[in-house]
Amino acid sequence: MNSTLCLIARGLIAKHEFDDAAAVLAQAEEINRRQHSFTVEPEIYCLRGDMWQASGQLPRAHKSWHQARASAIRHGLLAYVAWADSRLAEYPATSMA
Repeated sequence: MNSTLCLIARGLIAKHEFDDAAAVLAQAEEINRRQHSFTVEPEIYCLRGDMWQASGQLPRAHKSWHQARASAIRHGLLAYVAWADSRLAEYPATSMA
């Protein structure tokens, strides 16, 4: 279910429907909590970062990507570390000025 919600959020972000994307990501996050399953947690953070970046809020994007990286390391989900690192490299903090 969470993977499907993440796909939906990805589409909403692409359509710049940020409020709906945020609601879908919050729903996926709540399911993670209820099920004590954190395999999608880094993806939720990465997508949240992508949403913030697409909406012009780079500092918030960086916070989310750093959360994704930390979560991925904590849970041993290294593919998400690469995702977060690629976003952080593509949109460096110095461009926030």
